[in-house]
Amino acid sequence: PPGRRPVHAAMALVGNAFLPDGWAAFHAAPFGHWPHAPPPTDFLWSKACHTAGEALPVSYSGEDALEMLKAADPSVVDLKLDGASLGEEVLQCFSMSLGENQSLRTLRIEMIGLGPQGAALIAKALESNRSLTSLSLPYTGIGAQGASALAGVLSQGSSLTSLDLSGNTLGPAGVGHIADALANNCELVELSLALNCVGRVGVGKIVDALRSNRNLRLLDLSNNNLRLEGAVLLAEALGDPACPLTSLVLADNKLGAAGIQRLASALVRNATLTSLGLASNGGGDACMESIAEAVVANDWLTSLDLSMNSVSLHGVDQLLVALDHNTTLTEINLRNNVVPIARLLAVEEKISMNRLVRVFTVWCEHLDQDTLSISCVNLNGETKAALEVCTSEAFATTRARIAALLEVDDATLRLALPSGVLVEDPTNKATAAELLLEL
Repeated sequence: PPGRRPVHAAMALVGNAFLPDGWAAFHAAPFGHWPHAPPPTDFLWSKACHTAGEALPVSYSGEDALEMLKAADPSVVDLKLDGASLGEEVLQCFSMSLGENQSLRTLRIEMIGLGPQGAALIAKALESNRSLTSLSLPYTGIGAQGASALAGVLSQGSSLTSLDLSGNTLGPAGVGHIADALANNCELVELSLALNCVGRVGVGKIVDALRSNRNLRLLDLSNNNLRLEGAVLLAEALGDPACPLTSLVLADNKLGAAGIQRLASALVRNATLTSLGLASNGGGDACMESIAEAVVANDWLTSLDLSMNSVSLHGVDQLLVALDHNTTLTEINLRNNVVPIARLLAVEEKISMNRLVRVFTVWCEHLDQDTLSISCVNLNGETKAALEVCTSEAFATTRARIAALLEVDDATLRLALPSGVLVEDPTNKATAAELLLEL
């Protein structure tokens, strides 16, 4: 309305059969007369927000999507299907066209009636398709049988790096098929199994697979009734130095205080996880002492979600004390807890200081037997400092010299090898100097 400043951060336009011209008109019109408001930062029809110059993502019926695939337009790289289930003939044609297509990167199908047969046809297409990297089949009723078909093609070497099977009631059997593919070190980097009745048996199979998998980074097991037994198994996985995960989402799993305590204890030893989601698990203040200990000991975690956990003032005060000894957490979600706004602001103030920490990658080269050349590169790939050091020089001295060259406070400096390993990380078997020499 005139005179009011719009503050929309998200906009949902679900269920509208807009054609591309309609999207273009929507994109051009409303923001033009909202001079003080940026475009919405997140649209429900797309993972990432739209930016000028990008193709606008559109939802299509199965028949329309089939025609697009048949046309083999190389500009069509993202495709979303929704609506009623496809007929068997159309589904088979879609599978054949998908198998022949070599430009599509992202496919999202939201059809309740896709079922196991549809999943099997998609899997068959993936045997020959080598361009698709992201496949989302949420709430499509594929069941354990459909999961088995997809797991088969994943084990054989699919191009997929991201797979979303949320809400498909896979059960332990279906999850077991996916776990078998993970154990074979398939190329998946992101996997969502949220709302799939995973349970203790299913999560046990996932944990077993993680012992040999080296590629998976993001795992979403939200809303799977894992309880304490599941938390114990996942804590065991996180305590393994070889665990590949960097992001783990466990919202709505009835973990309780005891389950969160087990996971927090694992964080003390973990040196890979950067994001942990524990929303709505009934942790309460009873879990906050363990969380505080993990916050002090862990130098890797950057994001922690503790929303909707019945945490009160006492629990947050324990966290505030711990944050005095942490320099890596930059995001903590404490929404919908029994916490005064003043304490939430205090938490935000402390973690805002962590966002100022300087991270540099250290590149080393031997000039001769006794001398190293060290270059420090920032996140943009720009060399910001270079110096020569004696190989016998104590690393603390070298670090101080680097901080001086970069003109930053030594306490806000983080130095990492090109592999991402922090050279000051006490969990490393080798000393910092040995790590540099090895590089």
